[in-house]
Amino acid sequence: MAYTINYYNGTILANIADGTLNTSTSLSLAGKNFVGYGEYLNENQLFLLENFASNSGPTNPVAGQLWYNTSTQAISVYTGSSYSTLTNATVTAGAVSTINAQIRANVDVINTSILANVAVINANAGVQDTQITSLLANASTQNSSIATLTANAGVQSQRLDSIDANVTAANAAIALRATTYSPTLTGNPRAPTATVADNSTTIATTAYVMAQDDLRREYADTSILANVGALESSTTTAIGLRANIANPTFTGVPAAPTAGAGTRTTQIATTAYVMSQDDTQRIYTDTAIYSNVSTVNNATNNNLAFKANLASPVLTGTPTAPTATAGTNTTQVATTAFVREAVTGNLALWQGSQRYIDSAAPDNAIGNNGDFWFQYQ
Repeated sequence: MAYTINYYNGTILANIADGTLNTSTSLSLAGKNFVGYGEYLNENQLFLLENFASNSGPTNPVAGQLWYNTSTQAISVYTGSSYSTLTNATVTAGAVSTINAQIRANVDVINTSILANVAVINANAGVQDTQITSLLANASTQNSSIATLTANAGVQSQRLDSIDANVTAANAAIALRATTYSPTLTGNPRAPTATVADNSTTIATTAYVMAQDDLRREYADTSILANVGALESSTTTAIGLRANIANPTFTGVPAAPTAGAGTRTTQIATTAYVMSQDDTQRIYTDTAIYSNVSTVNNATNNNLAFKANLASPVLTGTPTAPTATAGTNTTQVATTAFVREAVTGNLALWQGSQRYIDSAAPDNAIGNNGDFWFQYQ
């Protein structure tokens, strides 16, 4: 997304597209994802720190921009059409140098903090990767166990089918045979029922067969139930490793798609999105600092315009000064009160004489002997 760079008064300087470099001013303004932006960013800080020190003014200046002329060793400010040399250049240059030093220190602190946070995130990511690998390995083992249980259940089912088939065949064979004691058995022959699990030549009655069938069925049921229980336990464990769609609680290092810069919705914010927002805030901070520096320089220049030079000052309006004590004879400024006192104070005048203090001579027609005239320029 392109950056819109504004002047302090709100007008637009330029729209900087992603991956481009704008040189419409004396600074190089890098767009988002511009390769090597760090070099231009640091050079911009250096240019501001040295006030574009050169024997010629910087190219593409903007109103309020400072320039240190290495030939005259003076600071000038660009008025929008030309450079104007500042009267108290030494003081202004010192103040700007101090501000630039503070800005650079703040940028170093911010960069150090960001690097520290990135190191912590990378360390945590390594631990989380190990945990995810372990979970994946356990899941693979569980899946293998479930597959084995499923295969065993199939084998047990086949064995039950085989037992049922064998019992049916045995019953049919018994029905076609008689005992060795010459009887021809028909109808419903009877015989003692052997003990369960008897494995001898004793006649097996239908009751014995059914008992054996119940025993084997119980064995098969027990085996199946055990396998089903293990299967349910394994399934429950596998489900326990999954998060609910509603109000999930994740562990490890959950990952999600990174939202576009400036997104303000309920979409999950990834660490990449947070770091991108941090870059945006840092650029905003740099812009605000630059604006504040311009404001300080303008205020300084405005205040200097109302000050007089120490050497050969040119005063306007009605300048005032302390009135020296009568009789003072030094380089102290003489006020009109001091002059008047020096001319008229404590001097004996002739009877009827008058005193004239003016730049022009008094009228001779009204003068008397002994009159005084103090002419000032």
